[in-house]
Amino acid sequence: MGSLRPWSVLGRALRIWLRNFVPFSLLSAVVYSPIVVLTVVLARDDLLVTKGWGIWSNVNAWVGPALGLVAAGPMTYGVVRHLQGERTSISACISVGLSRIFPVLGVGIVSGLYVLLAGMVAGIAIMIPVVMIGVSSGVDTTSHGFLVGVAVAGAGGGPVVLLVVAMLLLAAPATVVEKTGVGTSIQRSRRLTKGNRWRAFLVVVVPGVVEVGIATAAQGGWLPDLTSTDDLRRQMVVTLVTTVLLFGPFKAVAASVVYHDLRVAKEGVSIDDLAEVFD
Repeated sequence: MGSLRPWSVLGRALRIWLRNFVPFSLLSAVVYSPIVVLTVVLARDDLLVTKGWGIWSNVNAWVGPALGLVAAGPMTYGVVRHLQGERTSISACISVGLSRIFPVLGVGIVSGLYVLLAGMVAGIAIMIPVVMIGVSSGVDTTSHGFLVGVAVAGAGGGPVVLLVVAMLLLAAPATVVEKTGVGTSIQRSRRLTKGNRWRAFLVVVVPGVVEVGIATAAQGGWLPDLTSTDDLRRQMVVTLVTTVLLFGPFKAVAASVVYHDLRVAKEGVSIDDLAEVFD
């Protein structure tokens, strides 16, 4: 069984991303255009920034990941062509992405439900013992400190969530390359990542940590001051730039490289075999 080399994946993904920075960024901007437009409209006016912050946050949290998966479709095509030694146009990428947009969206919705369920189960499983220990010790369970402690404990389910994300990482590339349905694409991702999920976990976590670090430094803190329109506007712009121009495209490229490497290692296919479906 072939083993994934996460640092090699990240290194090659970085090179592919940098060599295709302009087309992949433009492609990402097209896919993320609903959030781009919303951000531009809200950021132009102080009143709109304040009143629209909640709407923007929810759109970014729920629509953003779905658009990320939509972007992964055409970028998978671009990565396969790049690994084949060819360059491709943005129009060709968009054409392939649109041809598989509904299966890719379906994969995004089902994957999101998997991740949400995993997070809830893991968080509750960790919080229950903490609450029981607190009650048995006579701690004031209504105190701010105890509630914060319970919330922090619940956040301990994060690694489980990221492991599930790693397990489902290849569903979008699979549905584009193999033209499979939602259920089959998710099963393909599970089978391909089996035995390599902790390595795929690193491919997911490392860019995420760097993204959070850059965004936090650019914003000047972990959370914005909700009473400051400048802080809110800054977070909108920083989030948009890091997602659309930087880490959104990079993570899509990394997932495609993982898909390529595991299919080569486990199934012995060549890059020409993968590209055949697009000819």
